[in-house]
Amino acid sequence: MKIIKALKLEKYGNKERYTQVDDFVYKDSAGGVGGSMGISDSAVYCVTLYCELEENEDTQYPLEDILDKYNVNCTDVMEEREENGKRIYIVEMEGTEPESIKEIADFVGKRVFNYEEGDSIKLGIESQLSLTEV
Repeated sequence: MKIIKALKLEKYGNKERYTQVDDFVYKDSAGGVGGSMGISDSAVYCVTLYCELEENEDTQYPLEDILDKYNVNCTDVMEEREENGKRIYIVEMEGTEPESIKEIADFVGKRVFNYEEGDSIKLGIESQLSLTEV
């Protein structure tokens, strides 16, 4: 999937609940999805990405590997649609560690994908210049 851009959701305008901590990273003081019944009793951090799915790619992978690698989860903001003949996926991710969310926000402008190496499947991040294994 190509991570085209990060989005500022309308809900982030709720200053009582959300605080911007980085370009597109927000602190959710309510504890994320489900509030106090969510992933944390304390604040979580979130980012929303606008992605272009590649041919024969579904919404599960590499997203599932990102969630596992960075110990984050998806919120209820997940939307797949078609725009100008391209498959677009909008997804908000949240986690308790701000550094993990900041690393995910840094995917903007890069391609995130799975590839085979020997008998295992790896998560790759490709910028315009190189391939980085994570």
